[in-house]
Amino acid sequence: MPKITVVTVMFNPDLTQLEKTILSVVKQCSTNFEYVIQDGGSTESAALSLASKYESEYSFLKVYSNKDSSIYEGMNNSIRNSHGDFVLFINVGDLLVSNTVVSNLIPLLTDEVNILASLSIFNGFELATSKVIYQKPLSKFIIRNLCHQSYLVRRELVTFDESLKLSADFKLLWEVFMCNPNMIHYTKLCICFYKSGGISDINNKEVYYEIIRAIWHSPKHIVLSKLFNISLYFLRLVRS
Repeated sequence: MPKITVVTVMFNPDLTQLEKTILSVVKQCSTNFEYVIQDGGSTESAALSLASKYESEYSFLKVYSNKDSSIYEGMNNSIRNSHGDFVLFINVGDLLVSNTVVSNLIPLLTDEVNILASLSIFNGFELATSKVIYQKPLSKFIIRNLCHQSYLVRRELVTFDESLKLSADFKLLWEVFMCNPNMIHYTKLCICFYKSGGISDINNKEVYYEIIRAIWHSPKHIVLSKLFNISLYFLRLVRS
């Protein structure tokens, strides 16, 4: 039976939002998962104290603190501290939408899966007032993104490009997908509430710049596909 690692990276987080995120994970009815909270060297001790309080209550929760220079370095650090077969990253403020998320996902994580992605995600500033966003499946020609809170990746395939500050999750998704497009499976099960207002929501132009760079340097996409998709993201960049 596969094991899931849920990861939250943090640096001087809002304590109320952090606690909401932690509670959504530790209240899962399944025990076949681990929860890793990876701190990036917070200068405010209250966040680590809060995380450590829950660590003492739940044996599957582990807290690590290593100073890092970016969120993706923190995510890479969390992988080194993880032991699950598949990894799901949720940020501070994000929530697993029910206490059966993990137990519902486990049967779907077969040997034929490298990526398991949900085609729907709750999005907004609070779960109660959020709306459902429907995502389209990935294709080899149309390079669209999936919200990283909506998919799990086989752990040994996860390495984030730390030269990117906002779009390394986009690059990772496409590298794993293009290596074997048949090993992505989709579910209608909604996994996560994604809280609006994060850094990637605010810095749209920088996100598009990085996506264009990632597409251009992709070794798997043909030139025609690269040029077509770069033009699409360039139009988004101009309009943002």
